[in-house]
Amino acid sequence: MMVGIIGCGQIGGSIALKLSETDDVDLVIYDKDPETLELLKNRIPKAIVANDQREILEDERLDFLILAIPIGECIKMLEREEFLSSYILMDVCSVKGIIMDTANKRNLRFIGGHPIAGNERMGPDGWDKEMFKQRKFCVCKGVGVLDGDLKKSIDLIERLEAMFYEIDPQNHDELLGYTSHMTYLVSLALRLTCEDHSALAGPGYQSTTRVGRQNPNMSLEILKFNKENVLNSLEKFKESLNDLERVIEHEDWEKFLKLAGGG
Repeated sequence: MMVGIIGCGQIGGSIALKLSETDDVDLVIYDKDPETLELLKNRIPKAIVANDQREILEDERLDFLILAIPIGECIKMLEREEFLSSYILMDVCSVKGIIMDTANKRNLRFIGGHPIAGNERMGPDGWDKEMFKQRKFCVCKGVGVLDGDLKKSIDLIERLEAMFYEIDPQNHDELLGYTSHMTYLVSLALRLTCEDHSALAGPGYQSTTRVGRQNPNMSLEILKFNKENVLNSLEKFKESLNDLERVIEHEDWEKFLKLAGGG
C-alpha cells in the first residue's frame, strides 16, 4: 500500500508515524513548512518527500491520498485541484458536512474521515503515533467511491489501530458540535473567566481547561464551518447552566444530587 499525506501537522504527522511501522506501507509526504518536513523525514527515513504539492497529487503509485490540512484549505483543494481517479482521496477534518458536499459536487473518489483523537499541542509537538489507538475513526462515504473502497479504508484505519465508524455527515457535525466544538468553547470560557483568579488552580482546573488551549486557528475554522450546530449546543449548555444556578439560588440540594447523579 502506498499512502500520500499532504499536511504533516499533529494529525498528518501522527498518521505517518504510525503507518511507518507497517512494513507493507510506503509513504509520500508533503508539507508547505520545510522544517516540519525535515523533522518528519528524520523520524521516518524511508518516507519519500514530495518536492511540491502537485508532485504528490499526480503520483499514480498512490492507493490513498490523505489531506491533513485545515478545513478552509481542504475545501479550496477539493474545489480547484485535479486529482487522479487511481487513488482514494481522504480528508481528516473535524467538520464533515461542507467537506462531503464539496467533494460530491465533483463526484470525487472520496472518503470523508475524522479520527476522534488529538491533543492541545500544535504541529510536530503534537505528533503521537499512538493517539488513534482504540479511538473511533469516523467515515463518510462519497458518491464517487468505487466498490471495495470502503473495505480498503477500513484496512487503512485498522493499521492505525483505530475503530472504523461509518456515519452520516450531518449527524457527525451535530454530535461533534456538542462533544467537541462546544466543549472547546466551554473550556475556553472557563479559562478566560478564571485567568485573574488562578493562584490556587489545581489539577482539576488544568484538566478542564486543557482543551481550551488547542490551536485557536483550527478552532476558528471549526466554528465558521459548523456554526449552526455549535450555536444550538451552546444554547443547550446555557439551559443546563441556568438550571444549576437556580438550584443553588433556591438551595434545592436534592435536585442538585439528582442532576449530578448522586441521588
